[in-house]
Amino acid sequence: MFKKWSTFFNEMLSNRIMNRSTRTMNHYSPRHQQQGSSTHHDPSNLFIHQNDLLNSNSHSASEFADDMIFQIYQFLDWKFIFSVCARVSKRWYLKSLEIPYALDLSDHFKEGRSISATKKKFYFDSTELLTHFSKCRNVIRLTELNLKGCRVAYEGAVSIASSPFMRNLTFLNLQNNELGNEGIRLIVNSENSKKLKGLVLNENHFGYSGVLAIASSENLKLLQTLHLGQNNIESIGLTALCDSNSSVLKNLTSLDLSYNSVGSESDIQCLSQCQIFSNLKDLNLSGNRIHFNQVKFIASSPILKNLMSLDMSDNFVVPEGAQFISEGSFQNLQTLKLKRNNIQDEGVKYISESDKMKYLTWLDLGDNGIENTGISYLANNNTSQLKHLTALFLEKNYILTQGVSAIANSVHLSQHVRILNLAENFILQEGIKLLCERMKNLTWLNVKGCMIGNDGIEMLSQSENMKQLTFLDVSFNELGTPCAISLANSPILSHLKELLLSHNHVGFYGANAIATSPYLNLRRLEISGNCIGVEGEKLIRENLVNLEGFFVQERRSFDDDIDMLDELVDSSESESSFE
Repeated sequence: MFKKWSTFFNEMLSNRIMNRSTRTMNHYSPRHQQQGSSTHHDPSNLFIHQNDLLNSNSHSASEFADDMIFQIYQFLDWKFIFSVCARVSKRWYLKSLEIPYALDLSDHFKEGRSISATKKKFYFDSTELLTHFSKCRNVIRLTELNLKGCRVAYEGAVSIASSPFMRNLTFLNLQNNELGNEGIRLIVNSENSKKLKGLVLNENHFGYSGVLAIASSENLKLLQTLHLGQNNIESIGLTALCDSNSSVLKNLTSLDLSYNSVGSESDIQCLSQCQIFSNLKDLNLSGNRIHFNQVKFIASSPILKNLMSLDMSDNFVVPEGAQFISEGSFQNLQTLKLKRNNIQDEGVKYISESDKMKYLTWLDLGDNGIENTGISYLANNNTSQLKHLTALFLEKNYILTQGVSAIANSVHLSQHVRILNLAENFILQEGIKLLCERMKNLTWLNVKGCMIGNDGIEMLSQSENMKQLTFLDVSFNELGTPCAISLANSPILSHLKELLLSHNHVGFYGANAIATSPYLNLRRLEISGNCIGVEGEKLIRENLVNLEGFFVQERRSFDDDIDMLDELVDSSESESSFE
């Protein structure tokens, strides 16, 4: 086996792998694979016992210099490196430990999950799994770790904080893990936090003492991204953040304080005047019951003038608050999210005609009581300053065909908008026709609950302007089986990766058309609330082999063979190494 793989890598070198372009290199990089690729072999089987390999001889692969082995690794997927290359010899294994990698285990540490090692299966609870994981030498080059929703809790925090192999972490996502104040203290006071640049702690049931630990931790001096949303921070916790040692958190560029009851006048004044936030580029204050009178402190703050992204969704901004934002001190605001703020048409006018908003590329105005008049302000070719918008969210408003016409006939919107959400508006078939005729660069379209009918789907399927679509949501539109067949038989939609068809009237033959389509190569399909039956579901599972998410009959299904943690454990036990 060793000789076989040594020969294989010699052939790779003779084929000039080292001369591949940087683009190819990036394509096979660990980050690319982790973010964008479909994984049929879950990385979880790649971890725990590799002592035998450490004691092995180097065999013929030793003819390669260490730096050459390292360069070879740059062109390979990390899962291949640790499941195959690391088995070649001790030297190849040790070199694999120098490759930094990112790992997403979100929702994988679940109670009762089975772990396969060789051909046997074992059952561990999440605490045991994290204990094994944290003691695994193969995680020594782990730089990014996502443990969202993994039942970490206090016991898991102990394992992470005390691991001697997690000293290179630069990003850690612990969202929704019930850490509590004690768990937070363990994490932020651990030596393993010293290199962190990103820390996500949303939904962890901690309050003042947890925030105080964060604000006073000398280990977080490199931190740039801090997400604390949906906890119990409140005014006293915000004060602790603002009063923190100036050397701690001074490098923050992204801060999430959403849904933390920090919306009083004193809270917002404290935030707006705090010097440690002078480097912020991204601020999320959604769901904090902030009234329009408090919005002026944020908008006029010299501390926050460099914000590039501001999320004020689900507050009480109303038209007056929108006016404060439009007249504020922002110099380079590119993303503005004002969903559920009742800004109405008047607020849209303030935003659209403000010179301070001219750099916006992403605008979310969903659920704001906006009518056709408000849309006309956005679309006006003469007065609107929003010439660079590429993403526009207008769901759950009162937009009719006239409003869609304004969007479709607007020079700047029709040419630049790539992401468009019109869900739950009454745009009808006429609205879809306008979009198909005028919107030439859409890659993402949501027309859920827009009453577009069968004819609307036929237009979408045949419009050359829709050939770049990668996401399409047509749920809740009273669509029948012929619509599913039209979508499946459309070469126009060959780039579609995500299709949402839930709560329509699609039957078995519609499911069959989707499953056997020569054009569709879906990664995600939502078809719950239809009538495709067991056979339709079976056809989809058997034929759409690249599906990562499949929603059917009101439930979500995943391929049971894909289990990241399984592969992590299995690899270690079979002398593989992880990156």
